[in-house]
Amino acid sequence: MPSLKIFRIEFDRADAVYIPGECVSGFVIIDLAKEKLAEELKLSAKGEANVSWDEESSSTDCNGNSTTTTWTYRANEKYFELTISLLEKSEDDGKVHIPAGLSRYPFCIQLPCDLPCSFEHHVGHVRYTIKAVIVRSWRFNHECKAAYTVITIYDLNIRREQCIGIDDEVNQSFSCLCCVSDGSINVHIKLPMTGFVPGQWIEAILDLRHNATITELQKICVKLQQSVEFRADAPFGKKKKDKATVATVQKTTPFDKHAIALRLFIPPIPPSDLQFCDIIDLKYILRIVLHSKKMYRKIVKEYPILIGTIPLRFIPSAPAASSSSDVFPSTSKREDVTPESNIVPSPSTPSLNDFVDTPPSYEESLSHRVSCIRDPKDSIYVHGVNEPFAPKYPVFKYFE
Repeated sequence: MPSLKIFRIEFDRADAVYIPGECVSGFVIIDLAKEKLAEELKLSAKGEANVSWDEESSSTDCNGNSTTTTWTYRANEKYFELTISLLEKSEDDGKVHIPAGLSRYPFCIQLPCDLPCSFEHHVGHVRYTIKAVIVRSWRFNHECKAAYTVITIYDLNIRREQCIGIDDEVNQSFSCLCCVSDGSINVHIKLPMTGFVPGQWIEAILDLRHNATITELQKICVKLQQSVEFRADAPFGKKKKDKATVATVQKTTPFDKHAIALRLFIPPIPPSDLQFCDIIDLKYILRIVLHSKKMYRKIVKEYPILIGTIPLRFIPSAPAASSSSDVFPSTSKREDVTPESNIVPSPSTPSLNDFVDTPPSYEESLSHRVSCIRDPKDSIYVHGVNEPFAPKYPVFKYFE
């Protein structure tokens, strides 16, 4: 019967969510059937980003022989790594004596301030882990590992100019092969703002200007898409892009009124940009597709959306109607921002009266779950590495 019955890491917070600059604390819990001798009982903590993907390339020589080569592109960013001892060695034999029964060894790790938000994807991740090791040079080590979530503050209130609403006019005429008019679509698209947090609703208002438009339209689709760019530096520089839909809503004919409001719920997702990470970039796009009843005819409009961790307290003023190409904001990965306390909202700015001013809950992201947290250097026998993990993101409460 093995003497090690329990070996696990327990965080002091049930949700294991922390922000940069905080202390990650908890206990390493060991339950032994009998006393165990070891060279050291240590704990290591690290935060890093990794990207890795394979691509195949084919070439043909002068004899017509084809060769396929597989390239593995990768990159790594390490944000911090440290190791501490959890139990002092005995002065008599220089060994660590771990007593029989249940023992709890406390730890506290100070996080650096400039850390990117936790992020999981099959191509790359930003991950924070803690590993405890019972070191035994004469036999295999005992190891256990756990991951936790780091939420980087992304305050929409200090990015108000990037959260201004959309007021866009869409006017598209169709024609047949003989250049004869074959219908038209005229739609006015409005979004009160373009900065949101998980738990909030994106409301797209479409004003169908003419009865002809109502007759012409077959379906309206609204999607919130996540666009990720991964950057590798080995064996040489390479980029890979991935786009996924995180929320969608649609409405089909008949359209019984001119003004249509489509509401899209924002699930737990990471904030925009992944600040302080230089090998993964994250953007969000609101994609509105107007499908005509005529086959293969549709109009696609895309607008940039910011996802934050602190909601807007006041709605920014929307500009006059313009084309969608005029509303894409420029963002910086490491921007200098003004503290929220320096922002003085205009008294005439309407408040977000549907916002419930309570602390957010932290919920797992269903679209950012991995089946295990095992690194290439980890053995399959490390306690905890084969458990699934999903970062938890703040979800705010809004009245529907």
